[in-house]
Amino acid sequence: MPEDRSPRGRPASAWWMDLAGVLFVVLALYLGGTILIQASPAADARAPSPAQLPTPSVITQTVFLPTILQNHSTWDARGLIAFERQLAEGGPHDIFLMRDDGSGMINVTNHPADDGAPAWSPDGSSIAFASDRVDNGNTAIFRLDLLTGEAIQLTSGEHQDRWPSWSPDGSQIAFMRRIYTNGHANREVFAMNADGSNQHNVTNYEWGDDFPAWSWDGEWIAFVSERYWGGRDLWVIRPDGSDAHIVARTDFQEELYPTWSPDGRIYYTFSPTEKAELLYRIWPDGSGMEPVFADGYKRYIASWSPDGHCFVYYSYLGGPDKEVWKWCDGFSASVNLTDNANISDEFCAWSPVP
Repeated sequence: MPEDRSPRGRPASAWWMDLAGVLFVVLALYLGGTILIQASPAADARAPSPAQLPTPSVITQTVFLPTILQNHSTWDARGLIAFERQLAEGGPHDIFLMRDDGSGMINVTNHPADDGAPAWSPDGSSIAFASDRVDNGNTAIFRLDLLTGEAIQLTSGEHQDRWPSWSPDGSQIAFMRRIYTNGHANREVFAMNADGSNQHNVTNYEWGDDFPAWSWDGEWIAFVSERYWGGRDLWVIRPDGSDAHIVARTDFQEELYPTWSPDGRIYYTFSPTEKAELLYRIWPDGSGMEPVFADGYKRYIASWSPDGHCFVYYSYLGGPDKEVWKWCDGFSASVNLTDNANISDEFCAWSPVP
């Protein structure tokens, strides 16, 4: 089992980009104070080779960013990372983008409302997110078109919609809906077409279902449920609402924030004790449950690179603030991509487009 420690290092790399023959200074590329964490998740014989991974499409159009126009192919080959940032304690959150080395951070929502939980479309042209920028004060799912910069509202009504997750074929978005009925609040997993039409229940149970996450092959949606008294457990269900079954259950403990790795395992945050929130992984049949790191640090939401060799997560490693970290196979350390004092960075998502 790998260990994770926190020696500090500062990379000396910085680079500039050339855009359509016109030189732009992208932003001040700041990579100071990078913290390295010793980590080496165990290899598994069932892990696929890169050639077996899904091959995403490549965008050739110009991608909107608020200060410059970028051509997507000029970004790093591993793609972009979206994340949620809170610039001031108690203030709203915005969605930011950055390269996989932490450089070139740009605010792509930049709105006084609270924007969070970014989820990429499979072609990398859009980001679905949750926002309270609606007139009735509730939270709705929006789609940010990176080609135009337009934020398009997909859901509405007297309920709270959060936690979008795009299907691998791009046709649907799953999300969590909090519904108030006769003074009782319940949470269900919903799905809709990518344009917001055909909103319908995937789960329909009297206790809360949260945090849907679509598998890479599109066959399953992982989610967290309170169906058994005494904690929230990890479940999977078919997108049509059939074959719901439990994957991991522990009395009075929490399984939270599921995501899928390219080899078909579910990564999630598990609380084996009251104060521990550790990154675990498990096969969908319930076998092979194990911690990813052996150091006891809190970690949340693993999101994989397009080539399947790296993932990002957010953690309190190295200080009191939540930061985005990257781990890659073949390396002995995780890297802090957002080392910013008094700024909270969380809910990271790696673009599926290289």
